[in-house]
Amino acid sequence: MRFLFWWGIFIFGVLVVLYFSWINSPRLELNQFVPKRIAVWADKHENDNIRTAVPLVCLGGLAGLYLITYRKRNAKSWLIIWGGLVGLVAIAELGQLALPLRSADWKDVFWGAVGAALGLIMIEVLRRMRIAYKKLKNGS
Repeated sequence: MRFLFWWGIFIFGVLVVLYFSWINSPRLELNQFVPKRIAVWADKHENDNIRTAVPLVCLGGLAGLYLITYRKRNAKSWLIIWGGLVGLVAIAELGQLALPLRSADWKDVFWGAVGAALGLIMIEVLRRMRIAYKKLKNGS
């Protein structure tokens, strides 16, 4: 049951990334699902590429939680997850080639990879901090 929960949330996140990558206009202020403050930030020219990292941080964090929950903490599992998230961004960018108002940008793939890595690293750092806190608490 928990396994289905993780996969359901993860698939929802993947669909959200693909949806926002493949809508006709890159301007998020035209989308009813995006809060105005977020849309204003995301639509600024200087945030064009970095906004790709935001959902990937979330997906990376979610994937990291899955990995630590099911005790798959070997480097190979983490690299496979990271590679899959980078692949997701690459697929999303390639799909934009078919949309007249969109254009594929390899900087988006780079920022997506950075975001996914940050999400995964953040979860691992929090896990290690929790272990250190437990050791400190039990040692006192």
